[in-house]
Amino acid sequence: MQYLAGYEVKETVSSSSSGTIVRAVHPIMGRTVLIKTQPPEAAKSAEVHKRFQREIVLAAQLTHPNLMTALHA
Repeated sequence: MQYLAGYEVKETVSSSSSGTIVRAVHPIMGRTVLIKTQPPEAAKSAEVHKRFQREIVLAAQLTHPNLMTALHA
């Protein structure tokens, strides 16, 4: 069993050069979430990191039933 940020990882949903998205479940609350992580090589690039941060800020501003909600960054 693999854990990421306190969530039990269930499956990889998507993986690309911009990051990996996994479906995970909080072990106590049972809440299912999607978690996006940067690829390891992104840590070496300030520009890639800034782009990831902009994506987080934009996602946190969106609210719609068909969109995911940004819970943590």
